[in-house]
Order: sequence, then C-alpha cells, then structure tokens
Amino acid sequence: MSNGERMGYYMTAKDVAAFVQLSLQTIRRLTMKKEIPFHKINRSVRYKPDEIKAWVEKREQDKRQAESTMFDNAGGVASTGSAHD
Repeated sequence: MSNGERMGYYMTAKDVAAFVQLSLQTIRRLTMKKEIPFHKINRSVRYKPDEIKAWVEKREQDKRQAESTMFDNAGGVASTGSAHD
C-alpha cells in the first residue's frame, strides 16, 4: 500500500479512466449506474485506488468465468439438459 492510499488518497474519474484504460464517459456511466465503487466527498465523486484495483480484478475474473462457461456450453460439456428428456 502506498503512502497516498494510507493517507486517504482518492482518484478522480479521469485518473480511473487512465488507470483502467476506459474512456472518461464510460467511467462516468459506470458511476451513475453504481457499477463501480465510488465515494461522494461533498459534491465531488472520488475513487479509492485499492477499491478500483479490486473491481478490475473481479471484472477480469468474471470475464474469464463467462468465457469458460461459453466454451463449455459450446462443446456440450456443461449443458444442463438432455435431448432425451
């Protein structure tokens, strides 16, 4: 953990966009939909670096699981029904 994180460092939407390589508009949309962790400080929206890192890791994990499920279903490995039912 960096000194900035221990002292309560917060990122702006622009910082987050650069960090996660998404557009500023996408970060703002995710914030409005409450799909990304954020904090309101007075009238400002800010993001904690450790929460953004965890959010990115979870999104990557979810994506890998979805791809795995899609692959399994395409091959019939994880199918839920049978043609004989």
